[in-house]
Amino acid sequence: ASSMVEEEIQYLRVAMGHENESFEDFVKSHDACQEDLMFFPTNNSYGLASVAGNADKISALQHEFEMLKKRMDDEAKKASRLEQKIKLLTQGYQV
Repeated sequence: ASSMVEEEIQYLRVAMGHENESFEDFVKSHDACQEDLMFFPTNNSYGLASVAGNADKISALQHEFEMLKKRMDDEAKKASRLEQKIKLLTQGYQV
């Protein structure tokens, strides 16, 4: 499996024209590109945050916040149900 990953890395480096760069430089540049990607709900697509306007960035961050808030609420409900289940199974005796 690791040899397949190495082959894929080499293929990507050659395809992108980075075969002369070190692996660490390639990883740094790849991470920088990943950090710059954002989902824009108004366009329903991904794009670069560096070229987006402030209104698009704000709507993207609000969308991400709402999604995380919804997930936290769902997890809190799940935890509450599990607590009730534990209380029922332990008949109220908890350490």
